[in-house]
Amino acid sequence: MDVIIWLLIGIILLIVLIFLRVDILIVAPIVSIFLCIVSGLDVVDAMTTGFMPAFAAFAQNNFLVFASSAMFARAMQDTGMAASIAQTISKKFGSRFAIFCVFGVSGLLTYGGVSLFVVVFVVYPIALQLFKEADLSRILIPGAIAAGAFTWAPFCLPGSPQAGPIVATQNLGTTLMAMPVLGIVCALFLCVLQAIYMRFVEQKSRKAGLHFEADTETEAQIVRLATLTLPNFFVSLVPMLVVLITLNAIGLPVYYCMAAGVVIAMVLGWRNIPNKLQMLNAGVQSAIFALINTCAANGFGGVAKMTSGFNDLVTMMTDTSTMPPLVGLGVATTLIAGACGSGTGGITVALSTMAPIYLDMGVNAGLMHRVACLACCGLDSLPHNGAVVTLLNYCGVAHKDGYIHIGIMTVLMPIITLVFMIILAMAGLQF
Repeated sequence: MDVIIWLLIGIILLIVLIFLRVDILIVAPIVSIFLCIVSGLDVVDAMTTGFMPAFAAFAQNNFLVFASSAMFARAMQDTGMAASIAQTISKKFGSRFAIFCVFGVSGLLTYGGVSLFVVVFVVYPIALQLFKEADLSRILIPGAIAAGAFTWAPFCLPGSPQAGPIVATQNLGTTLMAMPVLGIVCALFLCVLQAIYMRFVEQKSRKAGLHFEADTETEAQIVRLATLTLPNFFVSLVPMLVVLITLNAIGLPVYYCMAAGVVIAMVLGWRNIPNKLQMLNAGVQSAIFALINTCAANGFGGVAKMTSGFNDLVTMMTDTSTMPPLVGLGVATTLIAGACGSGTGGITVALSTMAPIYLDMGVNAGLMHRVACLACCGLDSLPHNGAVVTLLNYCGVAHKDGYIHIGIMTVLMPIITLVFMIILAMAGLQF
């Protein structure tokens, strides 16, 4: 038990330092060394055989996905297609619902194939315009983006092309459409919780007298967006539909689907792209920023997995005498995701360890797919998560100002929804 406590202390230390705005590229190695010392691991050996391999493995396994997703995101941004979708939705509902428009657009783009790690680069300029019109404080933008992009769209809705569901199919032999009714019901449940909270936060912000504030760079982004000749709304949906169809109906690898989306977006929005090569270059560069931050968090996860505390944690969760399989899988997945600072890492480790045991016991693979996918987006969104760090940094919002909303909507509410899902599953809702 003591070694588990040291592991938890290490995770808390990581979270606190990042919360104090120390860069994750500095924090991750320092806390990993601390974990080595208190766990009795050789520091040099653990950093060279634990931290760096995990760091490099994440880059090796995800660079093409990040790069192609970022180029797709950039193409959707530079062609004005993402803005067209956002503005059409905002005109339909008005600036009064600006925060909900950002929430909905973030979810739509993520479900359409834009990587949840880089969706911020597409949505943020749109959010600035909407929040300026609504005179809402910018500190609410990260929470609205995270609620849509980090939770129900990539991890609840069936057919999502994101990494977590793909890992689940690889370990369970399921498809991305596994248990569609259960996924949709829980996605709606989570959306309602988030919508209620966002409405409360908006009203509280206005009563506190907070207004939209922008510096020169922010105003420049808003002006550029306003000068674009935007394509038709339905034309703008075509690249995302191409990604979803090629992934779910044809079954191509994710980066092929994203590449197809980039080509379609460029063809349909050719006139709006001032510099085609610069667009692609900028997309890859933004991917590197997001990728390296996440690699650092994954490196810490690599060291954490070397400790006996981590092994004890996994063993505890696989003991079916202490809790039902779906409960054990849900708890283990979200705890490991929190320890690794990565939902992908959490679902990978949990399913590779526990799925064979539960499948042999006859547990429904589709139910495990849904539970694991939702569970991996719980504690993974703690302050040290690479996507969270990227989101707050890019939006120019400090952890102390913006994380509270991210935490409530991407940690607390998904865990509540996970409990709801497990209750439905154990009650016999198996569609």
